[in-house]
Formats: sequence, C-alpha cells, structure tokens
Amino acid sequence: MLEIYNDNLNDLLTKSSGPALDIRVQGKSVSVQGLTQIQVQTESDILSVMETGEKNRKIASTKMNTHSSRSHLVVALEVEGSDQVSGLVSRGTLTLCDLAGSERISKTEAEGQRLVEAAAINKSLTALGQVQRPTWGGGGHMGQQWGCPGTSSH
Repeated sequence: MLEIYNDNLNDLLTKSSGPALDIRVQGKSVSVQGLTQIQVQTESDILSVMETGEKNRKIASTKMNTHSSRSHLVVALEVEGSDQVSGLVSRGTLTLCDLAGSERISKTEAEGQRLVEAAAINKSLTALGQVQRPTWGGGGHMGQQWGCPGTSSH
C-alpha cells in the first residue's frame, strides 16, 4: 500500500521513512522494491491493514473539502486460490488506485504547501491522461473516462 505524494512514493504500512522506494518494470510486470508486504487471511486482517495505511496517508483541509486526500493511493492485492478437487493453484494481482481529484486553484484558494500539493496532483493526473488517452480513443476528462465520480474539484 503506497501513496504518491508530491512526486514521491511513500510506504503507508511502515512508520519509518527508510530508503526511497524504487519502481521496477520487467516486461508487463511492475513492482516497487522495498515496499512493505503483509500476508492477510481474513476480511478482518484486510481491514486492519487498510486502516493502518489510511492513518499514514496525507490528508488536509481545503476550501473545497474538509477531508481532502493530498496523494494518489495504490493498493496491490496478490490473491491465491486453489481448487479443492484438482489441486490447481491460481494466482493473480488486483491493483486498486484512488486518484486525488484535480484542483482548480482559483476555487480552492490553495497557498503554501496546499498549492505545492495541488500542482503535483494536477501534473500527475495530466501525465496519466497523456499515457492513457490513446487507449481510450480520444478526449474527455479522465474521471469521466474512468467512470470515477468525485475525481474533480471544479
């Protein structure tokens, strides 16, 4: 579980800052070296890990939102299941992303650190849109393209 905050990767499941996290790409596989991994078995385990990560996530109050995430969140779940009859084991990874919403500075009246955060959020959303646009087949707001309500503060 990590956040992308002001162009930096932060491990949300550890309290120590540790060495910088490193993204590795091998073929179609993307991994983050040094990221904390926790094995879970039950729904309660999952909720406990998610709660830890949420407590460490950067949030702040803005004029538009009193509880505004200031980062993008990425959660990767490695899932394994086995067929009781055949004994076959299946594995897969489910990656979930919670993107911080784009911000119109004129509406949020951001200053200081909130302004720096807003600029980083908008820059990263623009970059993501440029990478994904060819696969979507055209224009439109990224939140609309992904069907993500609430991804914009305008």
